Order: sequence, then C-alpha cells, then structure tokens
Amino acid sequence: MHETRILVVDDDGAELRRCLDALGEIPGAKVEGLARSTEALTRLGQESFDLLVTDLRMPVVDGMDLLRVAAAHDPDLPILVLTGFPSVDSALRALKAGADDYLVKPTHPDELRTVARRLLD
Repeated sequence: MHETRILVVDDDGAELRRCLDALGEIPGAKVEGLARSTEALTRLGQESFDLLVTDLRMPVVDGMDLLRVAAAHDPDLPILVLTGFPSVDSALRALKAGADDYLVKPTHPDELRTVARRLLD
C-alpha cells in the first residue's frame, strides 16, 4: 500500500496543529507540518508529496509564491490553500496560480479531511 505524503505549511501554530490532527486521521497518510515557508520551499524541491496544504499569508515566502513554485516543480501536485482573510480576489488568484481548492480558517476537521481526500483521489 502506498503511503500518502501530505505537507502542511502554516505559520499559525494552532491552525497547523488542527490540520495535522485532522489529516492524520486519513488512513495511510503521513502528515508533516512546517511553520516556516522557506523550509517548505526546500522540502518541495527535494522530496515528493501527494498533497500540499498551505496558508496564504505567511512571512518571507507567502502562500502564493509557495504554491507557484510547488505547481511549477510538480504540476500534478494537488494544492489546498487556507486563509484567514478570505476574498473573491484571493481565491481567484490562488486558483489561477495552481491551487486546486481553497478553505477559510479556522478549518473544520471534517471539511478539511473531505477536501483532502477528494484532492488525493
């Protein structure tokens, strides 16, 4: 059985923990969390993942830059964007840049798992 690798990137510790806990309940999933987007850039360039979940607003490298780099590196990588500052404009920009879906924080565990499973299928 193939282990499903999920990378979660969020500088908000509480949201990162919420995502790790929720996604960790997906059978066969190995979920890794990073609070620094710069570290995520390095990991995405060196390793392959089955799903990227990233916050939109982060210091140094924001989620838009991270998803652009991830999509360019692996065009088949599903990307889920999270934001605590939702707007139609940010949703459209994220989707045009390569995101596959967009959720508003704080995430609800059931909704996060449902979207993640859909993107992984």
